[in-house]
Amino acid sequence: LAEFLNKTLNFVGNDKWISALAAALREQFHLYCGCDEARRMCFMCFGITLSKLQSGMLVVDYLQALFISTRHNSITEQTSLAEAVGYVAQGHVDIVLTKLENVTKREHVRKSSGVLGFIRDAIPLRPVLGNDMLSLRSSVLLCYGYVALHCPLDLLAMKLEHVIMRYLTSYFDNVEEEVIRRSLLITIKLIAEAVHPSRIAYEFPFRARLLHYVTEYIRFERPEVAYTDLRKLAIEAAIELGKLNPPLSDSNIHSVGTTFAGVVLPLEQVNSDSEMQTLIADCLLQFNAWLLENLNRSMTIGQLVILLKVNNHPMILSIIIPYILQLFLPWFVSTNAVHRERAMECCRLLLKHFFDHVDLLLGQALSFPTFGCILAKFAPRTFDCSYHVRVASLDCIYWLFTIATVNLGHGRCYQDIIVDKLKRHTELLDFSSPDSQTRLMESLCEVIEQRLPVEHMQQYMSVLTELLTDDQASVSCAAAGFLKSILINRGSMLTSEAETLFNTLLTKFTQQKMCLQTYAEALQAFCELGRHHLTVAMNRLLSESLPLSHAVCDCWRVLNRDSTMFAMVLDYLFEMITAEFDTDNEHSLTECPVVPLSSVMATAALKEAIHASGNFWFFAFCFLSKFHFSLCLPWGVESNTVLLKYFPQLFATLMLQCGRIAGGVVRQRGASASRANFKLSPLIACGGIVVTTIRALLVRARQDDVLFALTEADRWNDFDHPYHYPDAIYEVSKAIGMHYPETLPAIAAQLQEIASRDSSRCRLVLACVFSAFMKFCSSDDEQFAQTIVNGLMSKFSDPELLIRKMAARGLGNMAHCDGKLFNYYSSLTISSMLIGLEDSSDFKDEIAFEAMQGLSKLTAKCMPDQFANVLISVVLAIRPFFEKESGAIRSVAFNLLGNMSRFGRDSKFLEQVHGCMISVLLHLNDEVEDVCTAAAFALQEMVKLLNCEQLTDLSVKANQIGKEITYAEFLKEFASILVCFVEQVDFYALTCSNYFKSASSRMRCNAALFIGYFLGVVPDDLRNTISKESILSGLIMLLKEPEVEVRRAAALAMSYLYAY
Repeated sequence: LAEFLNKTLNFVGNDKWISALAAALREQFHLYCGCDEARRMCFMCFGITLSKLQSGMLVVDYLQALFISTRHNSITEQTSLAEAVGYVAQGHVDIVLTKLENVTKREHVRKSSGVLGFIRDAIPLRPVLGNDMLSLRSSVLLCYGYVALHCPLDLLAMKLEHVIMRYLTSYFDNVEEEVIRRSLLITIKLIAEAVHPSRIAYEFPFRARLLHYVTEYIRFERPEVAYTDLRKLAIEAAIELGKLNPPLSDSNIHSVGTTFAGVVLPLEQVNSDSEMQTLIADCLLQFNAWLLENLNRSMTIGQLVILLKVNNHPMILSIIIPYILQLFLPWFVSTNAVHRERAMECCRLLLKHFFDHVDLLLGQALSFPTFGCILAKFAPRTFDCSYHVRVASLDCIYWLFTIATVNLGHGRCYQDIIVDKLKRHTELLDFSSPDSQTRLMESLCEVIEQRLPVEHMQQYMSVLTELLTDDQASVSCAAAGFLKSILINRGSMLTSEAETLFNTLLTKFTQQKMCLQTYAEALQAFCELGRHHLTVAMNRLLSESLPLSHAVCDCWRVLNRDSTMFAMVLDYLFEMITAEFDTDNEHSLTECPVVPLSSVMATAALKEAIHASGNFWFFAFCFLSKFHFSLCLPWGVESNTVLLKYFPQLFATLMLQCGRIAGGVVRQRGASASRANFKLSPLIACGGIVVTTIRALLVRARQDDVLFALTEADRWNDFDHPYHYPDAIYEVSKAIGMHYPETLPAIAAQLQEIASRDSSRCRLVLACVFSAFMKFCSSDDEQFAQTIVNGLMSKFSDPELLIRKMAARGLGNMAHCDGKLFNYYSSLTISSMLIGLEDSSDFKDEIAFEAMQGLSKLTAKCMPDQFANVLISVVLAIRPFFEKESGAIRSVAFNLLGNMSRFGRDSKFLEQVHGCMISVLLHLNDEVEDVCTAAAFALQEMVKLLNCEQLTDLSVKANQIGKEITYAEFLKEFASILVCFVEQVDFYALTCSNYFKSASSRMRCNAALFIGYFLGVVPDDLRNTISKESILSGLIMLLKEPEVEVRRAAALAMSYLYAY
């Protein structure tokens, strides 16, 4: 109708007739007050007619009539007015612009008129506009847009820059009122349409500024509800501005799109038949139109990537950072399912539109630089909690693969059989069947594995690792599942990226933001990558700090879930630990060892590897895993079998490691081996790590009896004690021999193979273990027995005293061997023990103690002829130990004397019996109970050789001293019988008088009592043979002792010497 009217008026060309038509139309205004569309048509015809008038005065008057006849608070009439004014501007643009400027001026004057108007104008406050004034102003602003749209093209640029934009600029920054914002948005859209490149060759200089105002105005809207159409108008304006030249930059598209997505996607879902729902639908429709418009500007992969922006990630170095999928990324992770559905629908729309409209280059392959990133964003969303999101995600994956296929140079009609499988997976998305998730995962992984280009693997896996911490457990678990799948099939290709991926996964694990199922799946992915790059994985884990975090422990455990990897890990850790043994050569047994941190780390890792061999941890791990549960269960059993196979090597290594670092400190990485060049780490209990590793080994090997033995002996803390660790090693080795004897030969062989001969601590460990194993040697395995005996014999010449001590203990355990083996090595063992008794550097009698204890054991199994040659030598060697300060030494010496008495039958040994008699009698009342018991045992065995029935009977009472008989009574009775050995009377008296100078007051008391009782019963004819002077002078000295007991005993003794 407008075109018909316009052509008719041009054909008539009679100004008078046109004036009459305008007047007639003016008279019709009041007829259409109740019909907005008819009134709008009347205004439009009136405006077209005015544009053809020649008289400017009539145009001005009629424009005034238009403004007067319009209800400015009606949006429909505002639009009708603006359209009419715009048509008038086709022929009278200057008059229209002048009129628009004057309208607001007159309204302002009228508003300020009145008696108090001048007062209001004088007050420096922000003016408050009434509703009428706001409505009028919004009408004027709207008119400017239609004026620009209908302005003659030869005048458009000038009028825009010098009049229209100058006027509008004064209102852009003051837009708190909704009606003003609405009119401005429509005006901006109309201006953009007016300067479209198809109408005028003009580069609009105000586009960036107007685009900024559009995004600012939309931020006034509440993000979750839509009460007005401002969102739609803003997006429409942005669409038109985006059509201008030059094309918007990537950053501008990203900025505007982010703003629009932030006010459109989060709109709340309302009833489908409400007005608000219509507004929401319009907003979403326009937002999609904006996306498609930007895609249409450049229908290329690059532009699609811009509209499907992926996050920049440190691993994606070679691609240009795109911008627009980031519009949707915040909404992919929204807790509101509606937000995720809308974002995914937008992505599906973009992908499908691109496929339908892209210009194809058949036979020519093009690059798709971020294919892997985009795929990784969509794939886990197929496991979203919302069914609609899952469906849209699967469609996005399908269109993405289809676009990638087309991009390789195929036609649109090309059918990829592998990709077409995705269409058949829709029925799996409802998750109605128990195995639907597993089937969906397997199918998607199969398609991705076959169609994901190798060059996109790195970015694909990088994005998947980011999704491991997604708020939705199902999505994060799916991301871990996809990551595991690609690593299973293509992990071997990631030679250069493996370390980076290990670092990323470890970082994710330590952040502790994953749900349990995702954590289990991600650990399996870590394991699959480690299967292809095990050395890289172990080196990365070994670079962690102590104590190990839970995540690092779990990584070590998952690497050892099957037998093959477990064996490889053990071999690698063995190599690391044993390589450090040679660095301990400079440390003696008395120094605090300095242990490399790498060795301690390897031990800590060994503990976790041993833990992994049990079944319980893998059952819990597999239970948490969402996919492929049945594939995980048997691995723990296989690893446990490997553990038992490696038990000898593990035990030997841990024993040596215990000896190396007991009571030691850790040298940090990169520090010099010199003690002055590094800081100690007191928080790292390196010995404690070895202890827990030993305990873990025994638990996993099901050696409960060994654990119980160590607990009963209270030896666990001794493993890390700087002085007691040899006893702990001996105790655990003895327990292994008792409860796991079949491993002893292998353990001994491993120790000899890996122990450093130059390390004193390693030699000590060998001595401890071999000493314990000596108990379990038998003639059935002569090679093992020979290994143990030769090893112990070689230790007798070791420069370290503690090693010689353990060797003496071990040879003493020869008494537990069978008769054949014992008889074969008895002479060598006894002679070696005698050497130990005479060790000149044994100042604390440690070797002597072990030698005497060992000889006591041997006497229980030896025949007399086996001891005949050394009997006297042994007695002479042990006599000095009767008076040692240590009660344990005295006790073991008397025990040995008693045991040796079984072999004494000749006169030479009887002389030794008489020589030891006084010492034995005096020590029946020793301060140490064990010494008293040992002396009583020795006395009973000795008197059997004297052929004196009275002494034999009396010696039985020696064990009852302090109970049924007092020591003084026993001593008095024994002395009365002992005088029968007349040839020994003077010897006994002189020997006893030597104890007057003993350091022990108890011994001085005992000696005084014995002298008194003994000399008191000596016959008269023998008294002259006794050296009375030295004895009496000794007693007189005892009377001056400060101890009351000594003086009392001396006085009592002298009371028996009245006859002298």
